[in-house]
Amino acid sequence: MGRNQYFTKLQRNIRSIFYGWPWYESYFDANYQNTPIDDDIKNQQIENTFFPSFLYPHANDYCAIIGGTNLNNFPKWSGYVFVGDFCTGTIWAINTEKNSQLIVLEKNIIPYSITTINDSENGTLLVGTTSGKILELTLP
Repeated sequence: MGRNQYFTKLQRNIRSIFYGWPWYESYFDANYQNTPIDDDIKNQQIENTFFPSFLYPHANDYCAIIGGTNLNNFPKWSGYVFVGDFCTGTIWAINTEKNSQLIVLEKNIIPYSITTINDSENGTLLVGTTSGKILELTLP
């Protein structure tokens, strides 16, 4: 199979998920005034919006949720997804099945903004920051 045939086959198997932006932030109208597309496309996007399982506050300096990873090799945290806040460095562990959330890292401990969170595959979280540093976070 040639390279172009491979990528064409790969593209057919990729399903994109629309999370609502710029029309929604979570379940809420984002009041987006600029209309870069026509109303038919906008309405189609809104009809296919995938709404979140977790809402986090936009107060107390929180601004943008980053990440979404689990820890594969840490049974204690099975079922949890880890996300962080770009502005404060707060990291949450979220269990949507149990409808619970825990703060695992308080705000302002990481001196830089979080840009990514990932599983290290050895029971720790890797946290990328705007400084270019990748921090390894060991959970209790």
